[in-house]
Amino acid sequence: MSPLAKELFYLLQTGELHSGEALAQRFNVTRQAIWKAINELKTSHLVETIGRQGYKARFPYIPLNRDAILSRLPSGTIDDVIVLLDVGSTNEEIAKLPLNQSLVMVSEMQSQGRGRNGKVWISPLARNLYFSMRIQFKAQALANLTSFSPALGIQLVEYLQRQNVPAKIKWPNDIWVDGAKLAGILIETHARSEHDVEMIIGIGLNNLPLADDSVTQNRPTSIYEVLGHSLDRNQIIVDFIEIISKLRDDYESFNVPNIVEQWNHNSALYHQKVRLFSPLREIIGTEVGIADNGALLIQHEDDTVSHYFSGELSLRAYA
Repeated sequence: MSPLAKELFYLLQTGELHSGEALAQRFNVTRQAIWKAINELKTSHLVETIGRQGYKARFPYIPLNRDAILSRLPSGTIDDVIVLLDVGSTNEEIAKLPLNQSLVMVSEMQSQGRGRNGKVWISPLARNLYFSMRIQFKAQALANLTSFSPALGIQLVEYLQRQNVPAKIKWPNDIWVDGAKLAGILIETHARSEHDVEMIIGIGLNNLPLADDSVTQNRPTSIYEVLGHSLDRNQIIVDFIEIISKLRDDYESFNVPNIVEQWNHNSALYHQKVRLFSPLREIIGTEVGIADNGALLIQHEDDTVSHYFSGELSLRAYA
């Protein structure tokens, strides 16, 4: 993004209308320069032209702000928060940083955002939250970490419910509202030594509507479409950091949450007929919950119940 486009990005956040002439005078550049910079922002459908009157943001937005995030966190919660304007993938970039630090990386947009199994995560400028957090565990906690992903999904769903968002979890890591995808979680775990395990937690949350939802494989929704307004992403980041930090501490101290009943209450597909896809086959049955290790429980027509771990599996409602 050019320096002028970056300046306009921060100026236009309120949704107020600005004429091209006024912008050219403000930044002491030509109208042509303003037009080119505006077109950079238009590629993400962030800004629109209002006839001959000028330019404005399609939706007001609050830019990400490192100081605002850190000032709301209790001291010692996290080593640092890195705020970027653009990045390939927050999960990939945070993995390159020095070890032995608890870090968060967020970006206004991603050019190579991804979900499970290499699926593309659409990441336009300032519309949504692109969040990665890197944490460490002692190796003794590794045996319990298979349930960390559903435990975190439940925590995030219950957080969104407290914001009046009627969210549900779809195994293993999607957050839905009324059958449409609001958010996704991507967790990558690596043994860094015989004593330490590193986990990178990526969360994508749709805050504002996508300009073109035909580019996604799932029917998307957003906080704005559900509530009629967006949420302050800086506050969401603070809340996510605190949720993840507490959950990490619980697993480190072997105070593992009882996810079975919580899952049944919060699952989007609990006691529904479902299809479970793998690269080799399709399984049809009824979701009857999860096991305490995070495995999905599917009941078959003969009433037997099978356990499935995520891997390359994909769960869908039967239709």
